[in-house]
Amino acid sequence: MSVIYLNPSEAAEEAVKNDLKIPESDQVNRTKTLNNYGYMRTGRGVFEISTRQFLEIAAKPGSKVLEIGAAYGEVVLEALRKGAMDYTAVDLEEDHLKILARRVREELPEKLTCVKLIFGGVPNPDFDKYIEKGSFDAILIENVLHFLDKDQILETLSQIHSWLKPGGKIFSINISFYLGWIKPEIRQSLKEQVAIFQKDPSKIDQIPGFFHNRYELMNLDKYQERIDDIKKKYAGQLFVFHTDVIRYFFEKAEFVIEECCFRQINVEPFKLDGKESVMIIAKK
Repeated sequence: MSVIYLNPSEAAEEAVKNDLKIPESDQVNRTKTLNNYGYMRTGRGVFEISTRQFLEIAAKPGSKVLEIGAAYGEVVLEALRKGAMDYTAVDLEEDHLKILARRVREELPEKLTCVKLIFGGVPNPDFDKYIEKGSFDAILIENVLHFLDKDQILETLSQIHSWLKPGGKIFSINISFYLGWIKPEIRQSLKEQVAIFQKDPSKIDQIPGFFHNRYELMNLDKYQERIDDIKKKYAGQLFVFHTDVIRYFFEKAEFVIEECCFRQINVEPFKLDGKESVMIIAKK
């Protein structure tokens, strides 16, 4: 896939012309993405601790920040409200970025020139055409790494490391394998694999957590009548993390870990035991 820079004014105009709008949120303030890569949380006050720390950096005078997986721009808008003046938003879905630009133009028109838009998916060396090495104070990548395989994760983290200034920070949150919709036997198997991995990563051929098809993990007992649709809808790869596994990836990419912990997703069908996601904050 190519990496393309979008002019924010033109992107906003295209969104208006083609009537592109953010879809309606569900009852728990989640808005489904257009490309079936999860949801975006909507509404002020819904941000994770890691996102709030990223926003603090974004709002500082002279700060330059990047968000990978910006979706419809909820974090972008909050950063601009708080005073951000140099915000680069990256997304795999071009229409997400057009909707993002439209939202900025309609809600904060004076801030549209503070936003840069890049259409493309990580990892990709073509990003280096638009992103200068050592230029960002902070990078946010939420709910993206779990859609990549181990090689893609390492390559993405290596790229991010190169884009950060010395001392710059990365903020990330991704799903763990402690999810309510994951088969109990798979969860138990992953626990055992992680226990081996914790003792010596060299003793396991594959880093635990990767699946070629999302539906392989899913407990489908309640959905037998929809099983064919589910298998089609959730055919993409998925990596479900443990704190020690994601820490391993970040340390391999030469990041210094500041915080790494499980976080709760208190929403069905994700809800299980308070460890449904993994948050990590690290610096270059």
